[in-house]
Amino acid sequence: LRRLLLLFFCRLKQSTFGARVAMPFIESKWLTLLSFAYGGAMNGMLFMDFVSVSDLSAAAFGVTLVEVATTYSFGLLATLPMSFLWMYMLPKRSYWVFASGAVFNAVGAWLRWWSLVQGNWPVCMLSTVCIGVSFATFCMSFVVIGERWFPPEQQTFATSAAVQANYAGWCFAAFIIPTVVKTHADHERFMLAQAVAAAIGVVLFALCHDEGAAKAQPNETPSVCKNIQALCGYRSYWGKAASYAILGAVSYTIPAVQDAVLAQTLHVTPEFTKWSDVAFILSGVVSGLVLSAREPKRPKLLIKILFLVCAGALALSAALILPPAGRLPETLRRCMLVFAMAIAGASSLGFLGIALIQVSREAPGVAEAYSGGAVEWFVQAGGGLLSVVAVNTHGFLVCAVLVAAALAFLLGMDCLGAGSEDGNPSADDDLPGENASREEETETASEAETACA
Repeated sequence: LRRLLLLFFCRLKQSTFGARVAMPFIESKWLTLLSFAYGGAMNGMLFMDFVSVSDLSAAAFGVTLVEVATTYSFGLLATLPMSFLWMYMLPKRSYWVFASGAVFNAVGAWLRWWSLVQGNWPVCMLSTVCIGVSFATFCMSFVVIGERWFPPEQQTFATSAAVQANYAGWCFAAFIIPTVVKTHADHERFMLAQAVAAAIGVVLFALCHDEGAAKAQPNETPSVCKNIQALCGYRSYWGKAASYAILGAVSYTIPAVQDAVLAQTLHVTPEFTKWSDVAFILSGVVSGLVLSAREPKRPKLLIKILFLVCAGALALSAALILPPAGRLPETLRRCMLVFAMAIAGASSLGFLGIALIQVSREAPGVAEAYSGGAVEWFVQAGGGLLSVVAVNTHGFLVCAVLVAAALAFLLGMDCLGAGSEDGNPSADDDLPGENASREEETETASEAETACA
């Protein structure tokens, strides 16, 4: 115990002030990724606490199914204002930003348990806000964790691992909660165990997070205005960011709404929807890790293919829940639906880690907290709004149309020459700082000619 406490305080000093403490067997960057992934997975679980057992949760709080869905969508919306603060603090005070993710996870988990025990709906919504604040930490840091702690050849994998850990928490909760929670007492016991696990995440963060292993930040970081001004100079960045954000928003929406959508159309219970949830999320986690295990040779082409596959899978899902599909045998219809959900998850959730790295490379010289964080901000905004709009019988169709429109926009940008292949900015784009560099080169050449004369 004495050695453990000594290690705890040494790691705390190391993380806060950048002093290095040797850790056996495992490099500090992987320990940092481990603590970040654990927090992200816990946060994903917390989002699914009530929406995966909607009927039981509605009875516990005395609210409607639509209000239960707000325990998910309001968390995404609460992410938005805090994202600006974390975006500003990440280049300067990243330790405290990462710490806030673990702390707000724990606070939100304990408030969720207490609200269920007391049947207190306002406390439940307060816990949702805490979870949203915590999620702002993770979604603003997905690119940061890869860019700052890992070399270029490992950045795509590290970013995807961080993103997919959050989805893995969703997947675990989507399966385990409907499986073990059958009564109100079961729900309370699960929430208590979850709160203890979230508290362990705070200890794990203090032991494993290592600011000293990250790349050194410049003494004078550009201001928010300068970063945003530089980001606005990349025309191709914003087109890709908007398209990627649409698919990202859809990937966040499907796990939130499919329980209600399938209950309204197929009259199924959580015993079935847990399988469609798991198929969607687990396939996305596996796909994301497999696709990013090695740096993709043609990432832009890969992303477009994933857009096309996702639109087709969601269109098939929308067709399977329409009344004409009732002519199919019920078992075949449900199997096809689970398969379509798996394909949609693999193509929508699996693409996000690759997309975040690629879009951040569209804006060289801009802090990754801004270039990657801006995409995640729009993902959360779109996901929060779409998860409210799509809670109806046409939810899957709406998502399919949005993904198809985003793909059409990407293809249109390519046709107009707004983008370039494999993450390189267009030759036609005036990059911030490029003109200045050319002027410096011209001045240097002129001085050399003068000296020779």
